[in-house]
Amino acid sequence: IGVVENIGPRQLRTRALNGTIPGPTLILNAGDTLRVKYMNTLQQQPTAVSAHNGFQQPDESNLHWHGAHVSGELPSDDVTHVVPAGGEYNYLSVFPADHMPGTHWVHPHRHGASTLQVGGGAALALIVSDPAGYLPAVVESATDRIMVIQDFNMEEMQEAAEESGDQVFRPQAPGPDRWVTVNGLINAELSLPTGEWERWRLIYAGWEDTVLNFHFPGDGATACEMQLLAKDGIYITDFPRKLSTVPVPPGGRADIMVRCNREGSFSVLALGETVLSLSVSGTPNDPNIGALSAWSPARPGYLQDLQQATVSEGCACFTAMDAGCEEEDVCINGATFDVDATLHSTYLGATIERAVYEAEDHAYHQHVYPFQLVPMEGGGFTETE
Repeated sequence: IGVVENIGPRQLRTRALNGTIPGPTLILNAGDTLRVKYMNTLQQQPTAVSAHNGFQQPDESNLHWHGAHVSGELPSDDVTHVVPAGGEYNYLSVFPADHMPGTHWVHPHRHGASTLQVGGGAALALIVSDPAGYLPAVVESATDRIMVIQDFNMEEMQEAAEESGDQVFRPQAPGPDRWVTVNGLINAELSLPTGEWERWRLIYAGWEDTVLNFHFPGDGATACEMQLLAKDGIYITDFPRKLSTVPVPPGGRADIMVRCNREGSFSVLALGETVLSLSVSGTPNDPNIGALSAWSPARPGYLQDLQQATVSEGCACFTAMDAGCEEEDVCINGATFDVDATLHSTYLGATIERAVYEAEDHAYHQHVYPFQLVPMEGGGFTETE
């Protein structure tokens, strides 16, 4: 991680991974060992603030493999580890042989500094490849596009910089207070052949509490179609699932199949901004050629359906977000974050049920182990939501 200059319409000075926004894509296979020498080339600023559970230490960093089913302990994905300014760390993560193929991402996760680093552009895509013959033929042969979507909010970022004593993050030219990029570009231009399916891997590399709402407005809504393939790096069991809007939460991913069935120019909106301008041309294919057939993947043991499973003894947990807090604090079960405190304890192989309440202001997310939403009294979620 290091400092980059002249980013976006405000000529930002900010932080990036390997000098680009987004950083380079990592592609690996299930069973691979990922080794990353993470060098923090930032310089410690004398103005940096130490404020536990507040914006702090903007020049300290680390890395998190967001969505990966790997160890959460060093030398792997331990987000409590700190790589100081001028320091380095050799990460080593073993991706199990049964790791589901999918779309993930990598970003700094230093407590108190991730807002400035991630919100300033420090993020990259991480893809666990599909083995040959794993996907339906139409999906496997489709053009595969990775789209890292980033939201640059000057007001929020400058507030974080000021509170943490940061002198690095700076807009250096007048311009908009907010903009959204796809692979570093504002309103990126894309050419598509008429009537052909493409696979778009949407990675919402964001940190705020705003939903992506990726969609085709106007004529594009009738000319182009979207079918969901995977959510958060996990293939769905009821593919193809038609969508009109893709409501990805911050940090989330969605793999969608996209096809535009007539020539023309169409836009794609996300976060209320035009993020893609499409030019669709060519002789349209017969829509029955290359039709998407129903497909359900074999899921590994860590992704088995638990809706009818029996909860292990002592593993039913209550989790309330922001409950019992002072107005400016963020709490779980009435307590602010403490790296030495344990919220719940369990054992390997247990089936855990966690009732989550009051998650309106902050998305619920957990590392290493994916979770499944199940109905609660008075309603809930289904597998197809």
